[in-house]
Amino acid sequence: MRAIARVISLVVATLLMSCGAEVESRMRGEVSVAYLWSMLADHSVLVTNDISIRGYVVANDRLGELTKSFVVADTSGGVAVKVDARCVDDIVPLYSEVVLYLSGLYLGRESARVVVGTAPTGQYTVDRIAEEEVLNRVKIISVGDTPPLAEPMMLGDISYDDIYKYVLLEGIWPVDEGQELRWCDIDAETGRYITPVRYFTDGTDTIGIVTSGDCVYCGERLPKTKVRLAGIVDVFGGEVVFRITNHQVAEMK
Repeated sequence: MRAIARVISLVVATLLMSCGAEVESRMRGEVSVAYLWSMLADHSVLVTNDISIRGYVVANDRLGELTKSFVVADTSGGVAVKVDARCVDDIVPLYSEVVLYLSGLYLGRESARVVVGTAPTGQYTVDRIAEEEVLNRVKIISVGDTPPLAEPMMLGDISYDDIYKYVLLEGIWPVDEGQELRWCDIDAETGRYITPVRYFTDGTDTIGIVTSGDCVYCGERLPKTKVRLAGIVDVFGGEVVFRITNHQVAEMK
């Protein structure tokens, strides 16, 4: 079923892009994240029509898990919004329900990710939105401490199609060689934490879990029991991985 869904998704995206400006000129108002993905025929594209997405902020820099960005997700997927701010969570809090207005912004592709920002310069697919401009682009509908529902997924089902989706992984544990490790390694030269990949398994499949070296819990040891994790699917070094958000790590009996 998943393979069929991917084929249908690709066919729809191809039809949308083949219509080009005609399709874009017809679109007004709220669209899905999946539609934004379908718009990306090039490295980056200017959004010229009056469209928006509505979703929840499922990841940001509250605990240092991301840097200068936040992820907005709806039921069809997620996109990262690049922001030039010291503390993004102060502007767009984690778990906020938001509307992101896209007219005049750029969509870009970074590896398998879709990102939103301003006109690209240099090597970047998009540049960061200035701090003072963010709330002109983002309408905060509600703010709360309760996370939205994450989509339960099995490790073997996760693929590039799921990048930036907000998902729940249950009943997984570190592979044997990771039992005494911390979430992050320490660089021998600088003494600072660096971002590694830690592998977890459900007994059949495995997935890499990436934790930023700037994360507040990067020095904690990995769990030794089965856990439940909530966060986003991401890509790191060309590999589909998982990032925990808001330290959502719960041991399971």
